[in-house]
Amino acid sequence: IFILIFFLFEMGWSLYFQSLALLLSEKFHLAGRGIGLFSSYVGLCLSIALMFVVRYVVRYVARTKIIQYGLLLGAGSLVLAFFASALWGQALLAIPVSVAVALVYSSLIAKISDQVDSQTQGFVLGVCDAVLALAFAITGFLAGWLTIYNSSYPLLVSALLFLTASVVAFCLFFRFRRLKCS
Repeated sequence: IFILIFFLFEMGWSLYFQSLALLLSEKFHLAGRGIGLFSSYVGLCLSIALMFVVRYVVRYVARTKIIQYGLLLGAGSLVLAFFASALWGQALLAIPVSVAVALVYSSLIAKISDQVDSQTQGFVLGVCDAVLALAFAITGFLAGWLTIYNSSYPLLVSALLFLTASVVAFCLFFRFRRLKCS
């Protein structure tokens, strides 16, 4: 089940990231330099979140909560990005999306790794890498197809994928909590 959550999450993230250039070009009329700068900005936001935010949050919040609420944060931010009509809105909303991705990715990888013994961790993390690659391959096609209709549609589908992963995570963790209480 964690792999399903990971797959849905990675589909959402990769669809957002891969379609960003098309959105910036079509909706905000940016040229190559502006698109490159914006993509670098998103990468910088993600890097800062991975270096600082993750370290701080994991001290105080359980991984299951980080996964559940991080996915909701990402979904909500992507919905708002769909409606953002100004470039500064996209730039502002890239911050919570990047923070959500950093938190959810690191927490999911740790959770998946914790589910298996030390002899199997390498294999399982290899499977995670393959799942990530598959998600990026699928969304490369999906981003192109969706933008034929509207350059903002990938944002909505990304939000839907984050939300679906969140629902699966909430159901999974609620089920585990009920089983432990019985």
